[in-house]
Amino acid sequence: HCMLNRLSFQARLILMMCVSLGLFVVTGGVGLVAVDKMNQSLHRVYEDSMVPITLLERIHTNINDCRAQLLLAMQHDPGSEFLSLHDHPVQRHFDAIIDCRKTNAVIWQSFDATKLLPAEQRQYDQLRGMIDDYSNKTVEEVFQLAQSGNFFEANKQLLLKVNPHLAEVRKHMTVFQEAMLQQAEALYLQAEED
Repeated sequence: HCMLNRLSFQARLILMMCVSLGLFVVTGGVGLVAVDKMNQSLHRVYEDSMVPITLLERIHTNINDCRAQLLLAMQHDPGSEFLSLHDHPVQRHFDAIIDCRKTNAVIWQSFDATKLLPAEQRQYDQLRGMIDDYSNKTVEEVFQLAQSGNFFEANKQLLLKVNPHLAEVRKHMTVFQEAMLQQAEALYLQAEED
């Protein structure tokens, strides 16, 4: 206390400003470190949960596009009244189906690179197996029938196999996406607490 009395008013004012500035810098630094940590946690939530959910949605969209292309291909049946409404060959739809499959193969590679929890991995493996079976067996059978010109049998298989199989795939995909959303929420809440 005596030392402060010996300082001039100007010196005391400068000292108080330096102390205040020092506290401001320390407080600001602590705040920036906390913001950076939260930002890293939110980035982890994005990478670990939201990216895979987005990839699943893209796969789902491509599966639906593939099915739509199969339905459009059925309209190229020479006995169909819709044939005259198509100003392009059926090959356009077959090519679109092949493109959807190629796109999904690339998306699956991206998804396979994501980190999943053990429970999510089990769900993912089951879902991936169902979708592979759907695409490589069920849809492939209809695709081959349509390409060979057997539109009646292709349409029959579409109704009897593709549609029910796709409904099962959608159900499992929804369960998996909901589990991933719950995990994203848990990670977000954890990031807020940290």
